[in-house]
Amino acid sequence: MLRFYFALVVLTIWMAGCGFSRAVSSESNITGPIAEATVLPEEPVEENKIATEVGEIEHNGYLLRKVLVTKLYDDDSPPAEIFDAVIERNGKEVLRFEGSYYPLGNEMRLGLTDKLAPGGAQFVVEEASNRFGALWVVDVSGTPGVIFDSGDYGGFREFIDYDDIDGDGLLEVDIARYYSCDFEGMSHSQTPMVSIVFGYDPGSRKMLPVDYKLADKVVARSAEYAEETRSGARKAEFRPLIEHVVDLALAGRETEAWRFFDENYSRYREAFKESPSTWNSNGTFCCQGANIPTSTARSLLRQCFDSDPVVKSIRQQLRAEL
Repeated sequence: MLRFYFALVVLTIWMAGCGFSRAVSSESNITGPIAEATVLPEEPVEENKIATEVGEIEHNGYLLRKVLVTKLYDDDSPPAEIFDAVIERNGKEVLRFEGSYYPLGNEMRLGLTDKLAPGGAQFVVEEASNRFGALWVVDVSGTPGVIFDSGDYGGFREFIDYDDIDGDGLLEVDIARYYSCDFEGMSHSQTPMVSIVFGYDPGSRKMLPVDYKLADKVVARSAEYAEETRSGARKAEFRPLIEHVVDLALAGRETEAWRFFDENYSRYREAFKESPSTWNSNGTFCCQGANIPTSTARSLLRQCFDSDPVVKSIRQQLRAEL
């Protein structure tokens, strides 16, 4: 369990300013002691997991290890011990993956696999912090090269899963991300959160968003939700409604996403007006959602889509396939 989970409700002011962890070159001037080293276990790791709590892994002459460094967020923040991960060759740092500042620390997990890209092995670095996660995948079949950096696509939660979704023998990565779109007055538990799937692309030799390959399943799930709310079998709620809209957009079905929004957002507003007592007892979340005019909510979502690097990547991939 993460050390900081015992204090989830404190010091969250730092969360918004943590930023996104990024891979950096060996020019980094941050140094620190080696984390307690262990060897890669012989037994397989938990199903659908790759990275573990090991302190270091060696492959093809490269050493991936954790280092513990002391960091500050600003002059007013307390110093915190944060794990970074580094790749070294012959004692020289080749790449560094910087952990994000959080007063109670973070967690770094390391892994080695040959299932995320063809033709060789990959180092995997996972970071988990307070409601924040990061993932790097590094091809180490030759000179190390980063084929996936979650920081290129914004901030993610710490939930990471691996599965061969399309049956091609390679694993895809499924990462959860908040999608707040500047809707005001939302707690973390009320904020829409979606899963984004990344898979290896041989053309770019990178892992790219591939939700559009799952479009038929996404459309079917959204249609089922719409029918359940239309028939009254399910309440029309803000969070799942927006999540379905976002899922459709991420699946490359933006026309269907807007149609779904137009048909269902008004139903949500009407459901709340007719029976506000069916929502949260204090009404803070539901009233806020219901009081956002349809045109305003639509505009906020459009701004989200147009600025989202995941949506941009999917649009580009779909244009390339035309």
